Amino acid sequence: MSLNPTVCKEPKFVQLQTCEGYIHDVETSLLEQMGTVHDLLMVECSDSNGIIPLLKIESRIMKLVVQWCRLVQNNSARTEASDRSTMFTELLEEASGDDKVVIQLLLAANYLHVESLLEVGTQYLADVITACETAEEIRIRFNLQNDIPSDETEEP
Repeated sequence: MSLNPTVCKEPKFVQLQTCEGYIHDVETSLLEQMGTVHDLLMVECSDSNGIIPLLKIESRIMKLVVQWCRLVQNNSARTEASDRSTMFTELLEEASGDDKVVIQLLLAANYLHVESLLEVGTQYLADVITACETAEEIRIRFNLQNDIPSDETEEP
């Protein structure tokens, strides 16, 4: 299956399989935003029944990535950073997303090379961290252990 029309017919949907084995039928029009999958399809040409395994992505996160890509495609006129930030916040609210979901979305965006999602997600995470007043508050929020020895944390 390829997006190169001179080599193969362009399918309307591509099947992406998540780590749990769930298969998502994703419109090929969205794949331009998913650099990894898009590049794979441009290079490889297999039968139209081919399934692309995405073993690092959970199904619920893949649904959010696809939803994000649809939002960006449908709102291409809304290119302002504040608009994308609002779209991201709304996506998280609809999904009842917490900090763990944000981290998983960022990992998926990085893995799939969804630049718009990676950009807005990292800015969101940076804003969350900036809102924390102390390192301890950040550790509590993200459930991080303090691995700095106490003698190194004391002021001289």
